[in-house]
Amino acid sequence: MSVGKRYKDKTKTKFSSWEFRAYYPTGKYDRFGKPEVKLKTKAGFKTMKEALDAEREFLNSIDNNNIELNKEITCGWVMDNYIKHLEDEGKAKGTIENYKSLKKYHLSFFVDIKVCNINQDHIDYWENELRTKKKQRGGGKISNYTKYDCVKFLKAAFRYGVKKNKIKVNPFKDIEVTCPSSLPRNRLSTTEVKETIKLCKKELPSYYGLYCIAIMTGMRVGEYSALKVEDIDFRNKTIKVNKQNTRNEYKDILKTSSSYRFVHLVEELEKAILWHMEKFDIRTGLLFKDSTGKPVSSKHVSRKFQKLLKLYGKPENFMRVHDLRGEYIDIMHAAGNPTEITSREVGHSKTSTTSDIYTNLLDEHTKEAMKKFNAMFVD
Repeated sequence: MSVGKRYKDKTKTKFSSWEFRAYYPTGKYDRFGKPEVKLKTKAGFKTMKEALDAEREFLNSIDNNNIELNKEITCGWVMDNYIKHLEDEGKAKGTIENYKSLKKYHLSFFVDIKVCNINQDHIDYWENELRTKKKQRGGGKISNYTKYDCVKFLKAAFRYGVKKNKIKVNPFKDIEVTCPSSLPRNRLSTTEVKETIKLCKKELPSYYGLYCIAIMTGMRVGEYSALKVEDIDFRNKTIKVNKQNTRNEYKDILKTSSSYRFVHLVEELEKAILWHMEKFDIRTGLLFKDSTGKPVSSKHVSRKFQKLLKLYGKPENFMRVHDLRGEYIDIMHAAGNPTEITSREVGHSKTSTTSDIYTNLLDEHTKEAMKKFNAMFVD
């Protein structure tokens, strides 16, 4: 798009007027998937300002009415457009790969259907297909978690398309799907936590510092595997959380805005970190790294944790390493700390997430609170 002068002759000596030239999308795509555009030219303006104003007005009208130009847009394009947006925003690699996988394996039915043609029959057919579809690996039917993730992705992708005025409506906005209840997770008792810490230091010294940070801060695997010595303020007893290692990619971006935080460094954790630094001669840079000098991977951390549980005598897959976040939250509640503080320490944007999803002790606390309440009325 540009603004320039128009002349009456080819020698460009006789000035006629100002004109603008602007390319705009047609809403159609060539066989390579590249959007087609048209050129709009208009002349007759006395001044450059008039031409610029007219050009701006034309482009705004295109933005406001391009829904009519995009009748050829397919559902697959909307999904790809949203994924590209996430990539441009630097969102978590794991989330992006998950959405690509959902599109390829579970949402392929919608890919070539034009958005304007989607109706309830299409959605009902897809839901029925998903219910009867079998897993690609291991057999069995597709879980409710997969359907929940598919709908979550569809709603987000089409909501983004509507927001950017690429499509008129979100045909998936009214699909109701409840997030499946999480399976109950096992927890270590307070005594078992203390004993596993001692066992880890003796049998798995390279994992000791990691285990202590996980269970004494509630940080995510990607967060503490990306920690650097410079992130730890021993004077003010805090650890700065502002980066992560996800899918072997070191990134200065976290899961949510609430994830950027300072967690408090308790005395026992400080001792563990200093022991780790002294034991493995770490003075600067990454606190936990592999043999190549890169941040330890989540798979490495998980394998070490499972080995620790096995050494302690727990059954296979008794807990996931991620469950140490829940372990930390339970310990914080047991210690009498308010949910608001615990939520801030683990980087939850809502206290309800801390209470509803992770805490195993709330029922016990409620019973104990009721006993104390009742005791106030007893002579």
